[in-house]
Amino acid sequence: MVSINSSTSLQSSSKNTIGFHITMHYFSGSTYINCFTFLTVFIYIYFFLNRFLNFTYRSTNLYFLWLKVHQGHWFCRLMNVADEVILSIPDDAACKLWGVDKGPTNVMIHTEDGRIFNVSLSAAKGKLFFFHGWSKVVEHLRLTGGCLVVFNPLDSTTFKLTYFVDGVSRDSFWTYLLPPSSHFYVIPECILPKVYDYSSNDVIFTVIVDNKTYNVAIETSDGKVGFTVGIDVIVSQLQLKAGCLLLFTKGFGNLFYLKFFGKNCVEMNFPDVDVDEVSCIFLLNCIFYTSLSSRVLHGWSYNKSYYLEMLT
Repeated sequence: MVSINSSTSLQSSSKNTIGFHITMHYFSGSTYINCFTFLTVFIYIYFFLNRFLNFTYRSTNLYFLWLKVHQGHWFCRLMNVADEVILSIPDDAACKLWGVDKGPTNVMIHTEDGRIFNVSLSAAKGKLFFFHGWSKVVEHLRLTGGCLVVFNPLDSTTFKLTYFVDGVSRDSFWTYLLPPSSHFYVIPECILPKVYDYSSNDVIFTVIVDNKTYNVAIETSDGKVGFTVGIDVIVSQLQLKAGCLLLFTKGFGNLFYLKFFGKNCVEMNFPDVDVDEVSCIFLLNCIFYTSLSSRVLHGWSYNKSYYLEMLT
């Protein structure tokens, strides 16, 4: 039994749902509103009003707005020998993370094997560097010149580090954008799904860029399997230029996720790419509902990187 005079508060029902008890001023008792339902109604109202009020962000980009607030831009570096001691942070990445002011004194770098390193930042000639502690990361991962290191900012002082040796890292690989006359991107054998007969040249993979889906043909040439027709559509639609770096990550089945990095080594975003609004609503509901439930049931103690990785 809920008290008539109860104030608005987070509650957990017997079915482990999270919601609000809101006191009714004109009627006796209170009304329980499930947060999942509340957020759904809110987003639908947003979509409806946006048609008339023209909010600053298009309704189809609400998902990207959430990402912009909670997660910074990825950045990368193709290492040379000097980078084994001190590693430069791209100016654009530093500006997006910390603005024009000086960055933090220290940051935490998480490696894929679960290790966490405390690395200090150093400033010189208007640039920021990973300095003290970075050599320990290099030693632990055995990084050398020619390795690509990719930093995923989980927040302003925490990074998840992925490194590529010979262009490959677990289920990911990278390559440079090829000239318009050639769109054959070889898929490393260690990443290539083994369940398809690629000799038939009729296999289609799904490639996702910023939540936009593309169908890309897979063909065999000189004994190698790679992406062909369809990549040219992505390049043309996103108006990509020579010098871009492409990072492919294998998903489930025939699914690949694709990120682009510009010449400045910072992740490229494409806010004008259309997003399915129904999928956007469902995803936002899942993120909000799962995160809120975990915070309440576990005393607000949770791993932020887990929720951010739900989006990648």
